[in-house]
Amino acid sequence: DESTEMAVKLSQVFELLKERPDKKINCDLKSPGLEVPVYQLAREYKVENQLIYSGAVSVSFMETRLEKHSEVQVYWNIENLIPETDLRRNINMKQIEQAFHTAVNYSAQCINMEYHMFTDKIIELLKSIGLGSSAWTVNEPEDLQKLMKKGITNITTRNLKQRWQFGRRWKDETDVSQSFLLYNRKEEFFSIYPVWNIYIVFLYAADEFMHAGICR
Repeated sequence: DESTEMAVKLSQVFELLKERPDKKINCDLKSPGLEVPVYQLAREYKVENQLIYSGAVSVSFMETRLEKHSEVQVYWNIENLIPETDLRRNINMKQIEQAFHTAVNYSAQCINMEYHMFTDKIIELLKSIGLGSSAWTVNEPEDLQKLMKKGITNITTRNLKQRWQFGRRWKDETDVSQSFLLYNRKEEFFSIYPVWNIYIVFLYAADEFMHAGICR
């Protein structure tokens, strides 16, 4: 969201991340061409093993990732595999399955999609081919509960307090490793709670790629 406050630099975020080696950070790349510069900056702070990429992650980066940037996990947005114009139409299951297999071939860890797309059939298909499921942006309590019960791998939410309550309630009832992204006000972003093991930053190619936009 627009703000009059100074943008947080990604270098500042990585400096904090370095103090928490048990945490990962999801860099949601909002502009093309940021994959390598973000990785290089992460290496300077020795946090490259803590990187997750989502957003605009190109096929060309995926083709060389295991050779040059193997530390980076990728939660690959479905829009990188199926054009957005096609996604707005009634695409068939065969197209979706083909896209998922492409993601497997490129060694992606998760498919990242708008949460309404995660039907029971889709989640079962992802599990059967060894792909995780990453859903955005899930804010309503009933939707959070529904996806957690389905065993979703990862959720992006603005409603962290509600998610935290659900997580505590269900932590002994599921074998699913839940990863929830911190997607809230700046002061909460820098808070550390055991229930959160991934942070999220939004990266834009404006004046400097290292400026991280933290959604409010």
